Amino acid sequence: NIGVVYRRLDDHSKAAEFHMKALKVAEEIKDTFSIAVSENSLGNIYSANGRYDEALSYFDKALLRAKSQKNLLGQAINLNNIGEVYEFSRSYELAKEYYSKSLEINKQIKNEKGIAICLNALGKIMLYSGFPKTAYKNFSDAAIIDKKIGDKKFIADSYINMGRSLVKMKRYDEAKQCLNQGIKVAEEIKSKVHLQLANEELSKIYIENNDFKTALFYYQKSTFYKDSVLNEKNSRHLATIQTLYETEKTE
Repeated sequence: NIGVVYRRLDDHSKAAEFHMKALKVAEEIKDTFSIAVSENSLGNIYSANGRYDEALSYFDKALLRAKSQKNLLGQAINLNNIGEVYEFSRSYELAKEYYSKSLEINKQIKNEKGIAICLNALGKIMLYSGFPKTAYKNFSDAAIIDKKIGDKKFIADSYINMGRSLVKMKRYDEAKQCLNQGIKVAEEIKSKVHLQLANEELSKIYIENNDFKTALFYYQKSTFYKDSVLNEKNSRHLATIQTLYETEKTE
């Protein structure tokens, strides 16, 4: 759990350290449930740092354990995470397959947060595949659940994704409303990733409207956040890889 908190704070090095400790203890006491949770958590660290083969290896092991334990929530989480790896590596059909399987299980166990995450994920695949209308429906359905749950990270996700799909449909006024709502929430939680995405989309809108001065303003804001995110990501990546390397060497 400490590892999960560090991951939400984007401190992947600390997260990896605690997930490794958890895995070691779980293996010592032969707690298969906690082994699966730790494997899934480590998979997330590898995935976030672009090491997709290692991520899939951990997710596959965790998924097999979840199936052997008949743990439906664990299966749903791992299926979603595998889908995310395929999305990151642009294998969209495979991503869609795993997200759909995860959504099915989340509906079966009435896991609202899981349903919203899967709807957002499937919406992105639809957006990348040229179906913005279907994507918008998924994002807006996810937003309803996210607001009910009150998790601001996912609320920002849904609003910005709705804005992105509306831009694709050339519904610019509605897109601006969604993106500005997303920015408001992103500023509350200090999420530079969301701020970068939202400002980039706003820049596209003003380019389409031939308002190049305003477009440049939002593009520069987007670039500022992008550079900041990349610098932080690179620093985290180096620290995380060092932590994983040292731990693996010790093992």
